[in-house]
Amino acid sequence: MWSKMKEQSLEGVLDILDNTKDSPILFIVSQRFNSHLNLLLLRHLVKDKGLKGVYLIVDRPSDIMVRLLTVKRINPERVIFLDPISKVSGLASPHAMKQVKLMDNPFFSEVEQIMSDEGHDKLVKEGVSFIIVDNLSALSCYVDVETMSSLLKALSRWKDLTVFLCADDINTNVTAKAMTVCCKEVRFNEHMVPEVVRKR
Repeated sequence: MWSKMKEQSLEGVLDILDNTKDSPILFIVSQRFNSHLNLLLLRHLVKDKGLKGVYLIVDRPSDIMVRLLTVKRINPERVIFLDPISKVSGLASPHAMKQVKLMDNPFFSEVEQIMSDEGHDKLVKEGVSFIIVDNLSALSCYVDVETMSSLLKALSRWKDLTVFLCADDINTNVTAKAMTVCCKEVRFNEHMVPEVVRKR
């Protein structure tokens, strides 16, 4: 199903991404296609455009993401992975790559420090120009509503491209929280074509 819709989806997602001056952008997609969208965004930003970014990974351990990027020929060394789930799940790799930051739970204070003005300037000097959060619905399993709100505000302070992904089978409160900091909400229609449904 995804392969048949991939060309249309790819064209639409990249058009929205490349023609957006303000961010964060919130992509709401079915859980089934969420991981495909993550890889689509990373391939475009890292492989096609040669950018470096931060990826807050919530859906799966970082070692799996590193392997996936390697298989897809997307250089994982161009991505700084913030991984709050591997330690909690007991899946932390003893040989994690240097750009993988394994965080403790609760992890908000670590993200807040990274996203502070000082942290932002440091990342910019390292060449970072985008942030992706892979699944807010999964993130809501780890943090309460107040922490989620504070975390979104901290992440939305990033001065370049910020992308939040969210599975569409979630509590609408999560989407509502995300939209308080996002400039665009993008959903996918029945043909998996992305449509901007709301702007702020």
